[in-house]
Amino acid sequence: MILPGHIAAAVLCHRYAAADLPVAMAASLAPDVVDKAVYYGTSLSPSSRLPMHTLWGWFGTTLLVALVGLVCARAATWTYAWFLSYGVHLLCD
Repeated sequence: MILPGHIAAAVLCHRYAAADLPVAMAASLAPDVVDKAVYYGTSLSPSSRLPMHTLWGWFGTTLLVALVGLVCARAATWTYAWFLSYGVHLLCD
């Protein structure tokens, strides 16, 4: 999927699933931003779709967002939005 599609996926998660929009937007773009930077910037990855386009990347970043949300007292809201939008990103890819 291309950039407008990822943005549209985040907006749809916000509109129809009540996901927090800034978190949904970040989650929808994060896999591509990280994977492309690692692949093109450092050449440490064998593909521009690894490691963030995996279940490990999805669940690992969701756990990280949940921990940050605990500190900011927004764990449930942020975790839900991140998990949903990241999953939609992977599904649409």
